[in-house]
Amino acid sequence: MAEDQSANRTFAIVKPDALTPFKYQQINALIKLNEFEITRQKLVWLDKEQAAALFPDRAAAADKREWLEYITCAPCLALELAKPDAPLFWQLTMGAEDPNDVGGRDSDSIRGIIATDRIRNAVDGSQEPEDAVKQLQLAFSDDIPALPYDDFLMQRADEARSTLALVKPDVAHNAAAVASIIGRITARGYAIKDRVEITLSRAQASAFYAEHSGKPFFDGLVAFMSSGPVIALLLEGDDVVRGWRMMVGPTSPAAARQQMPQSIRALLGDEGPRNAVHGSDSAESAQRELGFFFYPRIQPETEVEAEEEAPTPTETAVEDLSVSVASVADAAGEDKKKKKKKPKRRTKRKQPVTVNTDGPAL
Repeated sequence: MAEDQSANRTFAIVKPDALTPFKYQQINALIKLNEFEITRQKLVWLDKEQAAALFPDRAAAADKREWLEYITCAPCLALELAKPDAPLFWQLTMGAEDPNDVGGRDSDSIRGIIATDRIRNAVDGSQEPEDAVKQLQLAFSDDIPALPYDDFLMQRADEARSTLALVKPDVAHNAAAVASIIGRITARGYAIKDRVEITLSRAQASAFYAEHSGKPFFDGLVAFMSSGPVIALLLEGDDVVRGWRMMVGPTSPAAARQQMPQSIRALLGDEGPRNAVHGSDSAESAQRELGFFFYPRIQPETEVEAEEEAPTPTETAVEDLSVSVASVADAAGEDKKKKKKKPKRRTKRKQPVTVNTDGPAL
């Protein structure tokens, strides 16, 4: 009886590339269409040891390094599915591991519809009933912490397909850390469409964080953000605003280490504004922040240049003013000579108002 019961349960996982409302709702529809019942679900963020324990055969494959980088780059959704002969029917529902095999895509399977390649193939799961028992036990144990999950995958998909990823000064100087962040972004399947590295002036940093002006932390934030180079990345992808924010983790690195220990801020952040990276918090913010760095492309600005933006005379203006004063003085001198040579003309014609060089200016 126990064996029959174990055959009626299987382990399934929705991978990072498919953890968006648009893609997951297609997966969920196919799960229901194939008469599975979702009996348990858990949002998880696997580390490499946990991923290898869940999928020992996959972790031993030739492309295991790329697979491990991908499966640990962002959260996944673990599922327990119920149905007679569940492992067998889940394998059929998933489809071929590589959707680009010579046989062509299966338009009725999850991977045939959603998957990109053998690595980013949307879903995975148990092959045999005995595998399902082990995988379910590990995935739903306390050894793999559950992340906060508000069922966002069943909400309306965000139409925005671009956002800003900003590597802050505390990390931007660290080439290995930057490479790790970029590796996660590309492993997740997001495209980096543009990149700019710049040291912001205080004026530029103040403008970028203008919405926080007047708050107690504003001056410290501006000082930190103008203390060294930042790296701005234009990311594109499905539901990228929410997806990147999830990869980043909570604002406080301390909270990130408690709630999402595999997130970027948990691994690289310190405290306060030194939390490694920034991500736009909404589609509207993304549009504004991308415009700040890329439309038009931001240019370096020294503090001297920032001060010169104020309405004070420039060197050229001072030179022009000197020339103008000299010209007035010369003209006044010439006028004085003319007055001495032809004194009668002054009484015969009406003169314009001029500077009186014989007495104090009025």
